[in-house]
Amino acid sequence: MKILLIEDKDSDISVFKDSVDAWNIGKAEQFEVEVCTTLEGALSRLLSPNDLDGIVLDLKLPQNTNGEEVIKQLGKLYLRIPVVVLSGTPAELADEYQIVCLNSFVKAEQHEKEILDLLWDCKRSGLMKLIGGKGLFERYLKTVFDKCIVPRFGEWRKLMKAVAADKAEVTASEALTRHVLTCLGLLLSNDTEKIQPEECYVLLPDEAISCPRPGMILKDSNEVHYLVLNPACDLAVRAGGGTNSNVMLLVPIDSERDTLKALMQAPADGTTLTSKQKKHNAGIRENAYKNKEPIRFHWLPRCGKFEGGFVNFRNVFTCDSAKFGNEYIVCENKFIVHPDVLKNIQSRFASYYARQGQPDIDFSRFSSEAIDGYW
Repeated sequence: MKILLIEDKDSDISVFKDSVDAWNIGKAEQFEVEVCTTLEGALSRLLSPNDLDGIVLDLKLPQNTNGEEVIKQLGKLYLRIPVVVLSGTPAELADEYQIVCLNSFVKAEQHEKEILDLLWDCKRSGLMKLIGGKGLFERYLKTVFDKCIVPRFGEWRKLMKAVAADKAEVTASEALTRHVLTCLGLLLSNDTEKIQPEECYVLLPDEAISCPRPGMILKDSNEVHYLVLNPACDLAVRAGGGTNSNVMLLVPIDSERDTLKALMQAPADGTTLTSKQKKHNAGIRENAYKNKEPIRFHWLPRCGKFEGGFVNFRNVFTCDSAKFGNEYIVCENKFIVHPDVLKNIQSRFASYYARQGQPDIDFSRFSSEAIDGYW
């Protein structure tokens, strides 16, 4: 595993290499360090980066040059190499570059082992193998190119001819991009039954959250979270008899603890649950987490700062999307529910309402005496 260390001070280079030697002891796979001492040398090295698994970057380089230029170059060349900043002044790194780095550390605080562990975990996760420019992703793209795009390229040429000349290239590029992503999704989705909680949510860039969209998690001033389930279909307010695209359909996400507590049997005062009740509750909990029963709920797992919970189909709200950003805002995580997960939720939502002959009525208000008296 090769690391490019961009550092100009001999003492700091020596400390990092000693840390690498210590980390490598007894390890089957070893770290290898390549050093660039100037910005010019680092930028030149990035012109042939295929063997690099990570970059450790100092921000202060000779001739008053700034290490930020390395991050800029990675962006210009669309290079997918994880970067860790190790500098005396990491706080000086601009926010726009800080966000694209794995982490940043202060020199002289002996973070070298932490950095090596971080880069090792990054590779062990499979991220570099998938989209690090080293094989798997490129192999998938090659498959898509050879078997999905080239055999139908005549159709894509027809598309370009069918569109106005000044828009043909943009239209075709956008359509091809969407098509390639769809093909990649099919190739990479071989085991959706075992989707991990981390996959349930997709982080959105700021550019993608200017308007509400299906699967987005919002919250109100009371910190209540909602799932956007657009298109709202028949449950949305309609304008002029047609579907109103300006309406959001919001479904609240109830607390996981409170929902399970309400579903399961509670012990009587001063007593404990019987073994039969415990078994009953365990079955309810398992079914709820597996989204089997009850159908009026759909579980969303906890992930990061989002506490998760149960989407409650019984409480449905419609809201004019003009209020987006005012009454409802995107939660801090800025993520959207994975489209495949969202389809499952929408399907269960539709099934729940399809099974409802009428809104739920509190039948306990109607006594048997009243019914007997009526008849």
